Amino acid sequence: PELGVEYVARLFANTRTRRAPVIEGSKLLGIISVSDVMHKSDFVEKPKSYFELYCEENPSALEARIYED
Repeated sequence: PELGVEYVARLFANTRTRRAPVIEGSKLLGIISVSDVMHKSDFVEKPKSYFELYCEENPSALEARIYED
């Protein structure tokens, strides 16, 4: 329980581990998996929406024009 999510993510990546026990003292508290790390972490880049991708590729798409009569 003392280890941070980033540490566990790095450990999983370096050892190609997919699941690990969560132990406190001699008591098994549960199992943590790669998907648990992905859901909990904020350092993993989230997929962008089509709108965000379009705006990155076409920066002028967000320009507003005001016309006067």
